[in-house]
Amino acid sequence: QNQPQTPKTTVTFVYNPQKELEYLRAMAQLGQGPHRSGDIAAQLKSTSRKVAPIRDRLIKKGMIFSPSHGDTAFSVPLFDEYLRKTAEQP
Repeated sequence: QNQPQTPKTTVTFVYNPQKELEYLRAMAQLGQGPHRSGDIAAQLKSTSRKVAPIRDRLIKKGMIFSPSHGDTAFSVPLFDEYLRKTAEQP
């Protein structure tokens, strides 16, 4: 009867600029997640503050989301595996 509405999520992955792809691959290297933003930044040899605009763009595109403050996770299940597999290909 009064069941909550499930939010609809649109995922856009037609093309991501190189920095966005690097961010996604760094997340994938850390595993399924969610991951602390600082851990992802460290994987990129950067700081959370410097990679925050990239994270924000990816959230707006629907590629990732923040399940709690400072955490980041993939919106699509098993996307980390996909990125790791495609990164291994020549």
